[in-house]
Amino acid sequence: GTEAKRLKRLLSREALCNPDPSFPATLFAISGLPPSLAGERIFCCSSSHAARAEPLHPKHHLDCRCATTGRHNRVRDLLAQALRSANSEATVRTEQTAGPTGAPAPRAWGTRGSFAPGDVTYQTPGQAAKYFDVVVSASTKKTSMSTSAAAYQEKLNARHRFLHPTFPLSRHDAAARAPLSSIDFTPIAFSALGDMAPNSFNVLQCILGLGPANDFADNAARAIHSSQALVAANA
Repeated sequence: GTEAKRLKRLLSREALCNPDPSFPATLFAISGLPPSLAGERIFCCSSSHAARAEPLHPKHHLDCRCATTGRHNRVRDLLAQALRSANSEATVRTEQTAGPTGAPAPRAWGTRGSFAPGDVTYQTPGQAAKYFDVVVSASTKKTSMSTSAAAYQEKLNARHRFLHPTFPLSRHDAAARAPLSSIDFTPIAFSALGDMAPNSFNVLQCILGLGPANDFADNAARAIHSSQALVAANA
């Protein structure tokens, strides 16, 4: 499908002659294969998991916080770098929320979820800021959608639930959410295999251009693979 094509350049003849060692590790993990040695035990490198052993099953390392935080942050930083390279006059920030007027403001420590939509923000002179929220997902229950496309849609669904809750809000909570209702918001969604959601790619292509958007997609895929392979290797 479209998502698989995003990885085509990583599987070119030249790339396969000198393969990225992280890529087969990710393919093995993503496959969901049963434990290779049923009786063998491993320790996850996460301090919260260090006290217990788990069956040797690399798929765990796609969901473990050891992998999720690192790969998310690497993609975030690559996105910020690509946006800065696209326009020297633009202001690019990371870890932002929306201030009272909807303009980017530094995210307070501990602010999460829909209150913190700006993993990266991009603003050109005289224009409203664009908010990008990075997500890397290991799986989906939606059989009709790819993992990356489902992650993109779930981010939009979560934002809708946040802005239109089914329960009454206090005056304070309503005022806190109001600036977030009108921002230009786009999820930058990937699967753990490294493919980017088509809608995410289309938005970035409009800003970066086709070539730089493809370069970012390739670099992000490599970062995702290497982050996951590192966690598995350190288990």
